[in-house]
Amino acid sequence: NGDCVGIVTSTDLVKRALAKGVDPKATLISSVMSKPLIKMDHYLTRQEANEKMHISKVKHLAVTKSGKVIGIVTRRDMI
Repeated sequence: NGDCVGIVTSTDLVKRALAKGVDPKATLISSVMSKPLIKMDHYLTRQEANEKMHISKVKHLAVTKSGKVIGIVTRRDMI
């Protein structure tokens, strides 16, 4: 339906693929991605994003506008 359901990060690839020795050519992205995708509205503050990351225990947030993903914010961005 065009909705984002997950995200693949370098941590996902290391923990769920490389560390387990799976064949990258035969592995579906859906089996290594983090889900559900944690989202925040674009008008929220940096502080609110930081709190959401902390509470959700994630390093990446999808930023949405009118329900559509318009970007990704990371903990590194916060620095």
